[in-house]
Amino acid sequence: MPLTRFGYETVLSNMVVYLGAAAQSAQLNQNLRETVTSVLRGNPFTVPRQVNRYPAVFIWIGSDSEGWSSIGNQSKDVTTMYNVAGIVQYAGTNQQADQERNFLADNIQALIRNNVNLSNTVVWMTPTRCALSDSPFETGGIHVLGSLIEVEVFRLLRED
Repeated sequence: MPLTRFGYETVLSNMVVYLGAAAQSAQLNQNLRETVTSVLRGNPFTVPRQVNRYPAVFIWIGSDSEGWSSIGNQSKDVTTMYNVAGIVQYAGTNQQADQERNFLADNIQALIRNNVNLSNTVVWMTPTRCALSDSPFETGGIHVLGSLIEVEVFRLLRED
């Protein structure tokens, strides 16, 4: 009996490529004062970045669950939560830094809502929660703020 693969890497890689292309085409940068410098795989707490390398987006897998689907014949449904963090730095007022963070979070969510073609097994993908940092840290007049967006990816896998 062949092993059922969930395709974590496929979806993760495609999210990085998709948001990276959006950063290059300015869709991810709409209303931002500075261009997103990079879209990276990994948790921002474990991927070191210099403050002058922001704004940046980080993507990593949070958790998943599986069950038997009532959709189709002998299908397994898998729900995976991906985390997408958008981090900005701004050398201005705290209010301006808040606006930058909010614009980036909005742009990320809009792009994710508009694309579910990250793999041939994805049925839907949607942002389910967005936490905005409310206590920025400041270094030498530079505010660093972030958003953490949880993205639910629902897939059907055929059991043969």
